[in-house]
Amino acid sequence: MVSKEITYEPLVDDEIFAQAQAILRHRGRGTGGEHVRQRTRNPYVFRGMIYCAACDRRMQGQYNHGDAYYRCRFPQEYALANQVPHPRNVYLREDALTDPLDTWLTSAFAPHRVEQTITAMADAQPLEHSPATGGAAQAIINECDAKLERYRAALDAGADPAVVTGWIAQTQAERARAEANLCTIAGTTPR
Repeated sequence: MVSKEITYEPLVDDEIFAQAQAILRHRGRGTGGEHVRQRTRNPYVFRGMIYCAACDRRMQGQYNHGDAYYRCRFPQEYALANQVPHPRNVYLREDALTDPLDTWLTSAFAPHRVEQTITAMADAQPLEHSPATGGAAQAIINECDAKLERYRAALDAGADPAVVTGWIAQTQAERARAEANLCTIAGTTPR
C-alpha cells in the first residue's frame, strides 16, 4: 500500500530512483533488452519431483547413453557419518516411471471411466477448511486492530513517537500476515 502523503523524507529523489530501475531492468539481458529463457538441452518429465528413498534427497536429472535417468549421488563420507546405508550412486530410468504412468492415465481416462475419475478427483479435494484456521486469522486481525487503537491513544497521550512507531509497524506487519492467511484460506476453497 502506498501513502498519498509523504510521511518521511525520501532517501533518493524520483529521478535517481527511475535511473536505478532502468539499470536493473536491463541488467543481465542481451542487447535487445529482452530476457531470453535458455532451454534445457535435455528435458526431464519429473524434474524436481523425484526423491531418493534411501536419503530423502532430491534426485538430479542426467542423460546416460541417450536415455533420461534420475540420479542420487551420496558421498560415502556422509553415508558413514550419518549411518545411512546408501550406495554411492542410485539411478532410476525415467521410462520406468513414464510407461506405467501412461498406462494408468490411459485406463483412468478411458471414455467409460471419465466420469468416475472426475468424481474421484473432486472427492479427493478438501471440502472446506476448518473454521478454526479462518477464525484464528480473523482473531489475530481483530487483536491487531485493538492494539493499533491503543497505540494511537498512547500517541495522543504523549508517548514517545519513536517507540510507538516501532510497535505500530510490527502490529501492521502481523495484521498483513493474518490477512494474507485469510485470503489464502478463502482462495483455496474448491469451486
